[in-house]
Amino acid sequence: DCAKLPATQFGQLKHSLTRLARESANENFNRADLQHRLTDEGVYPAVAESMTECLSVRRNELHQRLIQDSCAISHAHLVDFDWQVKLMMCSDKLGSIRQPVLSLQLDLSRDGQRERQDFELSKEELQRLISSLEAANKAVIQLKS
Repeated sequence: DCAKLPATQFGQLKHSLTRLARESANENFNRADLQHRLTDEGVYPAVAESMTECLSVRRNELHQRLIQDSCAISHAHLVDFDWQVKLMMCSDKLGSIRQPVLSLQLDLSRDGQRERQDFELSKEELQRLISSLEAANKAVIQLKS
């Protein structure tokens, strides 16, 4: 009975059920696994069965909503980019350093207006950027599947 649940437990249950609904839409749980996970979260078996039926029927819609929510994080999107590798020969601190630097220009569209972002990245910063982009691409592929 939800009326007898303390507010903190109700909040935890709501959080757990929301997480399970997202996971079931994002991953391919079979019905038995989902129903078992719901009962493990403290949902009565009859309610877990009904929830499993609802989540199964609405899986595609929930999946599409997760994708929309992920895309809504930022309204900017990449339109074009340009890059150059430059060799830095010296700086004001050192006479000669011979360090490669990537000059990256990103053209973004935000609310119908274009804006340009310019970056200069060292080799280490470029490696971190590539790793971040690979992780983002992996997350997008997971959401699409």
